Amino acid sequence: MLFDVGWSSRAIIPSRNFQPALFITFGLRLLFQRKEIGESADAAAADRVLTTSFWLVFAAEWGDATQIGTAALVVRFPDHRWQVFSGATLGLWVGALLAVAIGRAAGRWLPEVAVRRVAGAVFCAFGILTAIHGS
Repeated sequence: MLFDVGWSSRAIIPSRNFQPALFITFGLRLLFQRKEIGESADAAAADRVLTTSFWLVFAAEWGDATQIGTAALVVRFPDHRWQVFSGATLGLWVGALLAVAIGRAAGRWLPEVAVRRVAGAVFCAFGILTAIHGS
């Protein structure tokens, strides 16, 4: 549901360009990052990874079908909002777990620079398409 991602965020975030700008920012960051990321024991690096991961997922999920479906379930089952929250959270966690496992496996065979460039180009494309078709 790429092209409907901006409509619900406009009610809370004044700029309709918030999500496309975030996608493009992540994309450009991936495209022009010069050094290998690699694994680091540095606490500051770990914090940056955590923060980047949070904002990336938050931006991607904001106003998408997952949120709309979750809200619809709470409307349907108002007395079971915590069960809906728990089920939706577990579903997102399993999806994230699969993405991490696939990314880790792919990282063993594919060079990091190539993966980063492809991901950066895809994020920029999503940002541009969302800006054009998101309204």
